[in-house]
Amino acid sequence: MMAGEPKIAEKLRKTETETVSPTEEPKIADELKKMGSEAILPIEVKLVGWSLVLGVVLLGILVLLSRWLFPNP
Repeated sequence: MMAGEPKIAEKLRKTETETVSPTEEPKIADELKKMGSEAILPIEVKLVGWSLVLGVVLLGILVLLSRWLFPNP
């Protein structure tokens, strides 16, 4: 028997007793309170940064192309 097994079994018992009946819908606020927070990984930070930079650059290119192709009279 492993050292972590009693803790796992205890968590499983808790989740089994916390199930919602089919007629009762879970509340979003309650589910968010139960959910733990997760740290953002460094690769996720890079992905968000690159996505924002790419979006701004492409938006700038779109503005320049629209002004060049469709100038105001």
